[in-house]
Formats: sequence, structure tokens, C-alpha cells
Amino acid sequence: MFSAGLTVLFLAISAALIKRAGASFLALSAAFFFIGCMLLGVNQALPAGHIRDFTPSHPEEVLLEGNVADDPSVTKTFYGEPRTNFILEAHELRRGDIKARVSGKVKISVVGSPKKKVSYGDSIALYGKLSKPRGPGNPGEFDYAKYLERHRIFSSLSANAKDMEFIDGAGKMNPLVNYAYKTRARISGLISANFPDGDAGNFLIAILLGQRQGVSDGLNDDFMKTGTVHLLAISGLNVGLIAFLMLLVFGMLRIPRKAGYCAAIALLMFYAVLTGGTPSVGRATVMSVAILAGLLIGRDASLWNSLGLAAIIILGFDPAALFDIGFQLSFLSVASLLYFVPLMQELVPKAKLRNYAVQGCMVSLAAWAGVAPLILAYFNIVTPVAIAANLIAVPLSFAITAAAAPFILFGLILPSVGNVFAASVWFLCEVLFRANGLLAKVPFGHFYLPEPPVYAVVAYYIFIIAYTQRERLKIRGAKIIAAALITADIIIWTNALAPVNKQLRATFLDVGHGDSVFLEFPGGGNMLIDGGSGGGEDWDAGRSVVLPFLRSRGVQVLDAVVLTHPDADHVGGLSAVLEGVAVRNIFESGAGSGTGLYRSFEKAVTARRIPRHILKRGDSITGVAGVDITCLNPCEGRASDRSVSANDKSVALGIKFGEGKFLFCGDIGSGLISEVFIGYPDAARSGLLMLPHHGQKLSEEAEASIEAAKPGYAVISQGRAQREEEASVKMQGLMVSKGIKVYRTNEDGAVFASTDGKGLIVGNFKSSRKISR
Repeated sequence: MFSAGLTVLFLAISAALIKRAGASFLALSAAFFFIGCMLLGVNQALPAGHIRDFTPSHPEEVLLEGNVADDPSVTKTFYGEPRTNFILEAHELRRGDIKARVSGKVKISVVGSPKKKVSYGDSIALYGKLSKPRGPGNPGEFDYAKYLERHRIFSSLSANAKDMEFIDGAGKMNPLVNYAYKTRARISGLISANFPDGDAGNFLIAILLGQRQGVSDGLNDDFMKTGTVHLLAISGLNVGLIAFLMLLVFGMLRIPRKAGYCAAIALLMFYAVLTGGTPSVGRATVMSVAILAGLLIGRDASLWNSLGLAAIIILGFDPAALFDIGFQLSFLSVASLLYFVPLMQELVPKAKLRNYAVQGCMVSLAAWAGVAPLILAYFNIVTPVAIAANLIAVPLSFAITAAAAPFILFGLILPSVGNVFAASVWFLCEVLFRANGLLAKVPFGHFYLPEPPVYAVVAYYIFIIAYTQRERLKIRGAKIIAAALITADIIIWTNALAPVNKQLRATFLDVGHGDSVFLEFPGGGNMLIDGGSGGGEDWDAGRSVVLPFLRSRGVQVLDAVVLTHPDADHVGGLSAVLEGVAVRNIFESGAGSGTGLYRSFEKAVTARRIPRHILKRGDSITGVAGVDITCLNPCEGRASDRSVSANDKSVALGIKFGEGKFLFCGDIGSGLISEVFIGYPDAARSGLLMLPHHGQKLSEEAEASIEAAKPGYAVISQGRAQREEEASVKMQGLMVSKGIKVYRTNEDGAVFASTDGKGLIVGNFKSSRKISR
């Protein structure tokens, strides 16, 4: 009611001030703001019986029935099993003796091969584990739970294919959406058949059909580094080109102009459904339809009005889209073009405006300047090379889209003719990839920075607008520049003059089943121990957890990386880390492996010529003032002894700063814990112990050794599989009974520990008890 009252009030004020355009506009804007607040409140209200009300925080086994509400996608798990992902519109829930009619959407993940292909509209029943979507476990990690919430999905269910049954009878489906999905599948199949290898096919599927999951990490990284990642999403450029091609074909077929406009509008709307209706597609479609509608009635459409109309329509249907990264970047980039390009054109002689390079530079600079702060805030990256890269990438993307249209048209009708166009598309894609790859390697073309404070982003836009509108605001440009420089100095020097770290800090990252620990030393310097699992199609802890964390902290260089042993859950993520940041030294046990993951790690180390050092018991890592780093395992010759397990060859480290001590055990077995403690009692009496092998069961001798060492805290780095959860709960109970406080990454998220050489402070990410910087 409060928002409704304010809406009426500001509408009345706007009407009363109708002759004063500026004041009336501000009042009208305020009215629309409160209308948005009301819509957002209505959008967030859920009906009685919504599945969210039945969803537990921790996984519980349930039987769920419903209809498939989207186009399922198939990926692979880390172990190579197929995984089918889709959204289920839930109808009935059974949990124990409880049976309830429910509504709402659930994110489903089914591991294994179903009896038949899962399709949109299928009625199915699944027996699996229902829970709330898991939020981020680490600083810098993508918040997938919040992303799902913005799409009104508050529940997730994981199941095995053998526990899924198809229910006979007609499923619930929208015929138009069903036809769109079938069309998309047919086009996707055509592209995959003609581009079976390499990135070209997956790139085409991304820019034409909106399905980005097949794009390789390497290609995605190159586009990110050059500031051209927007090309992987369907943009206004693609939609505009498709509209142009439609009108061109209609003209060639002698279809009356107005009938062509109507057909183009209908086909663009169908295309929006076919591609999933993302914010960028919705915005581009509404703007294109507005322009075509203007031509239909003989009036020129205002681009600003079209952009505003697109925002109103999208937010009207989904007010939460305002908080979507794609929505913000899509609308801000177009607004930047509409705002900055005309201002730039006034500064350039008319003769030069005909020059493509000049026009291209203005467009590229305008778009980059408009979204750079948001890109930095969301992705911790600044890409100056984007201004030049877009001059090459955008025209090539335009050409690829134009060449793909006849390829698809003829490929569906006359495959032999379509093959000719496929060759042209492949060539253009390769040119784009190679050019973009070279630009991604340009020195200082991109760099990573910590997330800027909100006030810095706001100040950036205020100063930009104030300077460009200085004559209307009657403010001298010199004053605005001076104020901007002073603000920039405050931001820069606030960080530069921040107190030097005088603590030893450890962050035990939540990487699922695996280990990864980041150490920051007093006075400067850092070390990464292991990188978690990686290299699989479904999950790479190095790329998804470790790198985002490092970038959120502004880490550009790792002084040392320690590989405890070459098992997949320790070495897998390191290849991505080595590709993402500079590394000065590698320390390892000398125990190799023939696995592909270890070979990838070695290849990355060799390519970057990183010095490698073999550690054995008694060795010290020097160069960190005030900190003793001692290798406690393996002993001489153990790494090359084939009779010793890979786990028992793990590097174990004791790190001491004053009275503060950390002990990292890798995956050493129970028998070695006592050996480590007896051989190096000073290092073993740690303030914090990282339990070996993800909290596995310990021998009585190992338990006695830990009790004698009397660590105040213990950390278990572990995944969320049921057997791991059960093992970690048992180990936690055992440690607590000995007076040891236990943190589990699978429950607490990242664990933070710091010592000033005297006391020890430990907290975790999930409870927000973070160590202050």
C-alpha cells in the first residue's frame, strides 16, 4: 500500500508539473520506480503449496512428479557419466508418509542414461534428493542459488537415471514453445553434423541459438580477455541482421512491404522463444519490433523510446530481471551507444565520419566506457584491448551470422549446397578465433583487479554524465575533472596506504572432494597448496573456485604453488590456475603420474618455464621473513618407491609463525601421522591441523597422536557425496570429543584462519565470520 500511495502521489505531481518538462519527468520516473517495487513484491509472492515450502536445507529423499518445463541439456560428470539437466514444473511430492499437491519449478539433475530421451512436456516421476540450491562456498564464486532465485527456482533435486520413470499420457506443453525447441534441436543437429570438430560449431550454436554450454573454456577465456565475450550471447547485432535478412528475402520473393514487416515481426518473436528469451534477446527483439512497427505505420521509431519500451516489457513480466547481469549489461551497452556516440560525432569533422575505422572506434569506445565498471565489478577484469578487438571481432561476427543464414536454409533443404556455405562459415570462424587469440595475448590488453566499492562505480557514472552535460549544468569542465581526479586519488591511495599484512593467513577453499589452500604471509608473499579437482567437462575447481577467489583478492602472481601429490582431486585444478595467473615456483614430492590431468599440469609448467623443486622430509622453503616452512613428508626415497601408495607420498608441511602453527597433511595415511608428529614435534604441535585424506577414518595410533599434539582447530576439506558426509560427521564427532573445534568445507564453505604469531582466529564463509583485511 505504501508503494501504491507513493505511485499515485508522484503521478499527480508529474501531471501538475506537465509544463515543466524536467520536474515532470523526474516525478514520472519516481512513479515508475514505485510501480516496479509493487511488481517486484507481487513477483516474489508465492502461492500456497509452492515447492519451496516443502524444500529442506539439507538433501532429503523424496518422490517428485511433474512436467519437463524447458529444453533439457546433456553434459558429463567428472567421471564421464552423462548428466541430464532440466527444469521440472512440480505437481506432486511424496516424502515418507506425506503426500502433497505442489506447484513451482525445480532444477533437476539426473546422472546416467535414461530409458529414453527426456523432452519438453514429458510427464515424469523422480526419486531423488531434494534440497535448496547451494549458494557459493567461497569469496568470488558465482552465486548460482541467487541466479536460480531470480528465475523463481528455489529447489533442486538430484537423482539417478534408474530412479526416473516416464508417466504415460500427454504431457503439459505449449505448442509454440514445443515447436521452437524442435526447430532449435534440428538446427543444432545440422550445425553439429557439419562442424564435428573444433570450436566453430559450438560458437555458431551459441550466437545463433543461445546455447553456450558447448563453447570451450579456452575460447571463452579469449573472448573474456579481449572484452568481446558479448559475441557469445545473442546480441542486438544478431537480431538486427536476422531482421534485415528476413526483409531481404521477402523483397526477393516479391512479398508486399507491409506484409513483410508483419511476417518479420512474427518471426522475430518466434526467434526470441527459440533462443530462450534471454534479456539481450528480449531487448533486441522488442527494439527491432518497435522499429518495424514504426515502418509499418509510417513513423520513425525513437531508439531511446524503443530501449525504454523493451525495459518496461521485460521488467513488467519479470521485475527481478533488473538484478540480472545480462539485463544490466545489455541495456547499459545500448544506452552507452545512444548517449556517447552522438557526443563523439560532434567532435569529429563530418568528412571523417564516413570512415569505418573512425565510426568503429567511436562505437567500440562508447560501449567499452559504458560497461567497463560493471564488468570490473562482476568479473574483476579490465580490458583496454576491447576497443581495438571489437573493430575486428564485431564485423567478423556479423559476416559469420550472414554466412550462417544461407548455410542453415540450404542445409535443411539441399545439404550439398549447404556444405559450400559451411566451408565459408568455418573459415570466418577460424579467422575470428585466431585474431581474438592473438589480441588476448597483447601485453596489458587485460588485467585483473579486485571488485571496486559501489561508491566508486556510482562516482564513475556521475562524473561521466556531469562532464558530458557540463554546459547544461553550467559547471566548468576543469572543476569536474579536478573532482574526478581527487576521488580517484582517494580510492587509489586508500588501498595503497592500507596497513601491511602482519599476519599469517590461510584460506581453505571449498572445492568439493579435493584440497586447495591459499596462504598469505606477513609482510607479503603467498602460496597455493593444491588446486582441487578439474579437467572434467562438468567441473573444474581451478577455473570455478580458485581463480575467481584469487582475482577477487587482486592476486596477479603466486610466489609458490605446492602440489602435494598427483591425484586428480589435488592436481586437476592447477592447470587452469597456471593458465590464469603467473607462478614463480612449483614445489612437489617428485612422485609423478601417467594420468592426463598430471600430464596437463606438467605441460603447463613446462610451457611457462616455471622452476620446479622437489621436497623431502627436513627441507625448508625459505624467503618468507619470520615464517618457518618445513617439509614433514615424504622421507628420502619414498617418492620413487613403487611399493608406497601415492597418498603416502604426499607432501606434508608444517608452517610456523611465532606461536601460531599450521599443519597440512595432504593425503598421508594414518600410519604416517604418528611418524610426522614424532619426527617433528614442534611443527606437529599445530594450532590448526588440516586432517589428511578428507577426514578419512584414522587408526587408534593416529588418534592418540592428534590428541597428544593438542591442536585447537581441525579442518576437513570434503565433498558432498553421502559417504563423505557420513565420514566427515563421524570424524567431526571424534575430534570434538578430544576438545578440537572442527570446520568442514562441505558444511561451512571456505574456512579462514589467521595468526599474528600469538593467538589464532578461525572463521568460515557461510557464517560470514571473515578475517578482516
